[in-house]
Amino acid sequence: TLPLVTGYWANLPADMQYKFYLWNITNSDEVLFEGALPRLLDHGPYVYDCKESKENLTWSRNGSQVSYRTRRIWMFNSLLSCSTCTEQDRFFVPNVAYAGISSITGVPSFPSTISTLLD
Repeated sequence: TLPLVTGYWANLPADMQYKFYLWNITNSDEVLFEGALPRLLDHGPYVYDCKESKENLTWSRNGSQVSYRTRRIWMFNSLLSCSTCTEQDRFFVPNVAYAGISSITGVPSFPSTISTLLD
């Protein structure tokens, strides 16, 4: 068994809660194929409860260091999420890395290998 404080550190007694707000591009085809400016619609909050624990605690010989694996369990909280929010919602969001490289290089499209890596 672990000392009291170490036990609290390894198995947090309180759950954490995260709220996510997302922007959806509602005219993705026009943006991609016609160069239109994106129309954005915000959604949220999507609320997730998270339980975290540390597993496989291994102490160094002198006890001054510990290695571990963090385990997080995420659970969608439909009661606290927006009334239209579900885990099955689909969003069109920009690929920021791709857009940034395209802007820097001035090349609107890349060879298929690079495009695959960025998508």
